[in-house]
Amino acid sequence: MVGIKQFDDDHKLLVELLGEIYNAFLTSKSENRKPQEILDSLTAYTVAHFANEEDWMHNFNYPRMEEHVLDHKKFILRLSEFQQNFQDGAGHLTLDIISFLRVWLLTHISITDFDLGVFQRERSCADSARPNVVALSL
Repeated sequence: MVGIKQFDDDHKLLVELLGEIYNAFLTSKSENRKPQEILDSLTAYTVAHFANEEDWMHNFNYPRMEEHVLDHKKFILRLSEFQQNFQDGAGHLTLDIISFLRVWLLTHISITDFDLGVFQRERSCADSARPNVVALSL
């Protein structure tokens, strides 16, 4: 939990998709969904989630936005490579792929995204500490 409800909800779904991918690895199918379909869902949801985070960072002038966006781009590039391999028939769901996805997402959420929540809380505290000045006209 990073403390921003929209992102926390998104992260829960991303973790669920990781679970589906792991189940697909173990059983070669997960709830009748093939690994390619699950990877496509993970990619689509991740792209949408990253876009929401990036809009939020832009709107709140998040100071570390550039490095955060670069992390997103690198991850999407890697996901695209996995997808392309599957589409070309050369991709196989491996423990290395699952491990990469798990480690990257959980590390990104617990460190990089957690900082978004810290930033928001610090910003809220700073805003509430400002005196409320009301101009009176006489």
